[in-house]
Parts: sequence; C-alpha cells; structure tokens
Amino acid sequence: MDGWAETTFCVNEAGKPEQIRVSVSSGMSMLDAQAIKDAELSKFRPGTLDGQPTRMCGVRLVFRYSEWSR
Repeated sequence: MDGWAETTFCVNEAGKPEQIRVSVSSGMSMLDAQAIKDAELSKFRPGTLDGQPTRMCGVRLVFRYSEWSR
C-alpha cells in the first residue's frame, strides 16, 4: 500500500515522543497505526530552555509509505 500520515506529538526531555496522534489521516487505518508505531520508535534532540532540556509539544512528522520502500 502507498500513502502517508501526519503525526503530531510532544518530545520529552529525554528526546522520546509522547502523546502521539495522527493529525492528518492517510485514510487507511493500517497506515495510520504504522505511523504511530514509527513515531514511537523515533528519537529526537529535545528543545532547550536556559541550556536545560525541555519538553516541546506540537512537533509534526509526516510518514510516507510505499510498496517500493519495503
């Protein structure tokens, strides 16, 4: 299957995504579920405030899926 889904989430102080949701659906529940799983496996550099890691919300990430990429 080909398609894409946009996720929105927070990145905690350790760089792990939290409160992940699909903000723009692919229209296919299987791809939306995969996008959430892939976001959960991602690692990010957290934001900083006064030199200290801080939680950031509103991060968006689009996952594109293609039969060719599997």
